[in-house]
This record gives sequence, structure tokens and C-alpha cells, in this order.
Amino acid sequence: MNENFEVVWSDIQKLLISGTLVRYWSADEGYTGGAFRIDGVDGAAVIVRCGKIGYERRVSKKDFQHLFAGWGAYNRGTIGRAELSRRSENTTYILSILQWRDEAQSSRAPTLWISSVPTPPQSEALLESRLVGRDEYGKCVLYDATDGRATLHGRSVEIDYGAGPPARVDATVGDIAVGIEPKVSKQVRGAVLDLICHPYPKKLLVLLPDHMNSRGITAEQCRNILKRFCPDGSFRVLLLKGSGVAPQLTEDTATVAAILADLR
Repeated sequence: MNENFEVVWSDIQKLLISGTLVRYWSADEGYTGGAFRIDGVDGAAVIVRCGKIGYERRVSKKDFQHLFAGWGAYNRGTIGRAELSRRSENTTYILSILQWRDEAQSSRAPTLWISSVPTPPQSEALLESRLVGRDEYGKCVLYDATDGRATLHGRSVEIDYGAGPPARVDATVGDIAVGIEPKVSKQVRGAVLDLICHPYPKKLLVLLPDHMNSRGITAEQCRNILKRFCPDGSFRVLLLKGSGVAPQLTEDTATVAAILADLR
């Protein structure tokens, strides 16, 4: 890796806006579940908010520079995580942010984004400039509704159909399997099958209004399908008010939190 650190640091300052959620990542395991929030970036540090109590930590530019010197070797497997950890106590955050930056540069892959204040409707172009994907809005809501405890990756989200790689639901929260669907009605009904087949006893289907013409009908169809296969009281179907184009984070987060508490 021949990139200049100052170029990488400049990208981080420009792209990593306050409110971004960065998923935990390591070269050995990939995305390991959960994420931390970016509270701010300045010339000297990235400020992250993490942990159940949401404490702030300043991750200095100097720490980033120390770990970036070994970033290429770490990805090639020639040095391990333990070696990098001796260089900084912020290894977890730095490696995750460097991976986030690489993905943003190579594919402009959408990242989780969330705000602590109500967000007015915005144009799709503005949302894209903030690296917010339509499919990620529901995950943003779920993350905030669970104080970051939702699991988005790993074995708990997998469904074994007995052939080929496992299928996946979007998240799990305790013993609740969660599907988040912004797609057309036919695809949404397919997602209901994944929820039914997931081994967790409780199911939550979260629908986004992006591509559905008859949102109320689709939601009712999904409830009727779940009723045929799941015990009463073990599932919910929720249609969010907002979307990636017109977020309503405060209202949607409160609704999801209340439904999860009711299911639990």
C-alpha cells in the first residue's frame, strides 16, 4: 500500500461526518457486529461515541498514523492485530475507520448514518452526498432503538436451507429475528419466508415506503402470512414513517423501540 497518510487523513476529515455509524471490523473476522458513532472530526482527532453508556473517546491523528504504517501489512496477514495493539489503545476504532474509508473510496458503499436530532425531508442527491443508502435507513433506526445492541452480522442472522450458503435476515435483537425491507411487495413476501424459517421464536418485519405502491395492503398480507405459521403475539409488522429519502428518525426510532419492548 503506497498511499500517503496525509491523503488518507484528508479523506477521513472530508468523508467522515458527524452522525456516521462505523461498523466494527477486523481482517480476520470481517464485520463482527455492532457499530460506533462518529461525534466529530477535527484536524487533530476523530471523536467516537461507543459503549452502552455512550462515552466519548478522542482518537488522535498520531494514533491513526502509527497504525496506518502497518495497515497494508495487516491486510496481507504479515503482521497481526496484537502487533498493532501495541502501537495504540484505539486499534479497534482505527482499523474499522480505515476499512470504512477504503470502501467509501473504492465503491462509495453506503454507510450507516444517524442524527441525534429530527431530520427534515431532504433530496436524494443530498442523502447520497452523505453516503446514506436507502437500504440503510431501517438499520439506522434499529441501531438507535436498541442503543447499538442489534446484531447485524454473524451466525445469529443466518438461516440454513440445507443447500448452498446460508440466507440471512437483516438483524437479530435478543431472541427476535428482524427483517428490514424497502423493496416491492413480491420481494417483501419472500423476506417473510426467511423470517418464518429463522430459528428465533419472535419475528419483526420492518417495511420502508420507498418502492411499495400499496403499503398498507402489503403490510396486512405479511401479517396474514405470519399468522399462518407463527403463534399469536410472537410477531409484528411495522411500516416506518420515514425512509432514506425523507427520514423521520425520532418518530421511527421511538416506534421500533416500543415494539421491540412489547415483543420481549
